Amino acid sequence: MSTHDNALRIFLLGKPIISSNELQLQLKRKKCRGLIYYLAEQNRPIGRERLIELFWPNRDIYSAQHNLNVHLYEIKKYIPNIIISNEAYVSIAPEVKRDTQIFESFIVNNSNSIKDTLSTLNLYRGDFLDGFSLSESPAFNDWIILLQEHYKMLMLRGLVTLSELYLDACDYQQCLFVIQKALSIDPLCEELYRNAILAHYHMGNYLKVTQAYEKLRHILSEEVGLPPMKEVQELYAAIINEKPIKEFVHAQQRINKNAQKTGYNHGAASRFYVPFNGRDGEMKMLERLCLPGKLVLVHGSPGIGKTRLIQEFMQNWEGFIFYGECLELNNNILFHPISSAIRRFIQTVNWDELKEDVKTELSPDWWGELRCFVPEIAPQDKSPFQKPCHDYDIIESIYQFIVILSKKRKLLFAIDDIQWIDNNSLILLGNIIEYSENLDVFFLCTEGLLSGINPMLVKFKQLLNKLNMLNVISLKPLDNASIRVFAQYFQMGDSEVLVDWLKKLSDGNPSIMIELLRYARDKIEAALEGNVDINSIINKFVLPQTIRDGLFSQFVDLSEQARNVLDAAAVCGKVFDYATIVKATNLSKTEVLKGIEDLLEKGFIVIDNEQRYAFDNPMVREGAYQLLTPSRRQWLHSNIALSVQE
Repeated sequence: MSTHDNALRIFLLGKPIISSNELQLQLKRKKCRGLIYYLAEQNRPIGRERLIELFWPNRDIYSAQHNLNVHLYEIKKYIPNIIISNEAYVSIAPEVKRDTQIFESFIVNNSNSIKDTLSTLNLYRGDFLDGFSLSESPAFNDWIILLQEHYKMLMLRGLVTLSELYLDACDYQQCLFVIQKALSIDPLCEELYRNAILAHYHMGNYLKVTQAYEKLRHILSEEVGLPPMKEVQELYAAIINEKPIKEFVHAQQRINKNAQKTGYNHGAASRFYVPFNGRDGEMKMLERLCLPGKLVLVHGSPGIGKTRLIQEFMQNWEGFIFYGECLELNNNILFHPISSAIRRFIQTVNWDELKEDVKTELSPDWWGELRCFVPEIAPQDKSPFQKPCHDYDIIESIYQFIVILSKKRKLLFAIDDIQWIDNNSLILLGNIIEYSENLDVFFLCTEGLLSGINPMLVKFKQLLNKLNMLNVISLKPLDNASIRVFAQYFQMGDSEVLVDWLKKLSDGNPSIMIELLRYARDKIEAALEGNVDINSIINKFVLPQTIRDGLFSQFVDLSEQARNVLDAAAVCGKVFDYATIVKATNLSKTEVLKGIEDLLEKGFIVIDNEQRYAFDNPMVREGAYQLLTPSRRQWLHSNIALSVQE
């Protein structure tokens, strides 16, 4: 089959297609197609060794080399001029057009044209390589999953931009149509709900404004246990209080511009809308321990304020910031927190100006690796790359990148929730720390209570500690003075009564306090003109819906032994012992021990000063107790009563 160079096209978004002059081309061998798809996404020559590792991981070297040669021959036979190869490297021909290349370049560089944006988004026919996989090449399949998420997020970014363009053009119906499509990708995207609220407002549909806000509030509560970001809250408040929206939006733009220097997600950060207090000692300790070439680890239970502490620290940082987040669902995506940190960095600095300096000082090999790792660094760059791609090359290119940046300004490398980090990112982080002792580079991470589930992270910390390169800051619950600041900020009723209520129910956990205060405030706002006795609300135990939902989602992941121990402990009360749980359940002693160990590791229970077991927070006990059916609750009460009589 003869083809013309300039007519060859590869479509990777959706069901993959190779075409020439609008005619679809076919290759019988699935791995031939896989090779083309992989090379089409690289934008540079790839070493034959890398292709062998990826496509024939279980074959001996001679057999794998033979297979690669056979597949390359078949590709050239049936689709001439689509690839270029020599004894060492293989690449896609530069004349071949690829939809992903056009799509990413346009989204990254943005546009003010509705027509151009629509045309580009139409390239996204579905997930990257939708329905394509290779059973004998797990690393190739992992690569597909990684890029599927990458392009899905680019599509979301493009739809958000399009909704804003329609909003500016006063085409509110089209704006809402685009928002509906985008929410199918990410139902938690608050920028979309913000745009929907504005569209409904400008259409004069105040009922829809309220419905959009309440839907956002409900879904955030159900999924992540958090309120809407401050910008959306204040937008909604401005609308229902009939404040001028135009001035309000301009004010928010100024706030976002000031916050942009930190490099962390503005929406997530702004959800913490109460004053930062009670952490002066920890902040001073962080400032003192944050030294070049050393890692500061902020450790604590969920909701204790780890992320808020490092965000406040970053607000005052006079230098570059790499900030990445580790998510439990993304810990199988290689280098996810590192790549997201670099992407966030280039979006928060004058990258066009800085890029030229970096490219000049970085060798072409490392620049090519960096460009491959994070394409947004230089979406228009087509310079050749003469080195195969390996994990070592990624690590070295990022290290060289950091060296160059640190010579210009001091650099903070921060990673949130490191307990969910993937092993590749951990190796990369360790290498960078090891070789950054003489650089102006600082390292900061937060860690929850689940680090024991990652053996490699445990070894990582042990090694850093042995080398005197690790400083740990453990966050404790807030004291009464700090709780009083929270209570006075909200100005609800007798502040001392409120302090006692918050202390009793939250045990000094800031996130729980925020939800309790929000619960109390919502109750007041629900009453006519606010005429309600605050003491009638705060003189009783409550479990706000957001906290309840968050706890229930965590209980689902518990082992069967841990769940049975949790049920019995909830009936026992705040404090319980091993013997009582053994008698109250049908579990063996070994199973009870395993269940207790799981609950300790998850942070649901602690060991008190008298070496007994106790719930870390009364909310945990109440949540577990409410989940019990009446019959099971009665059965456990009977068993515990009998054990006490014995």
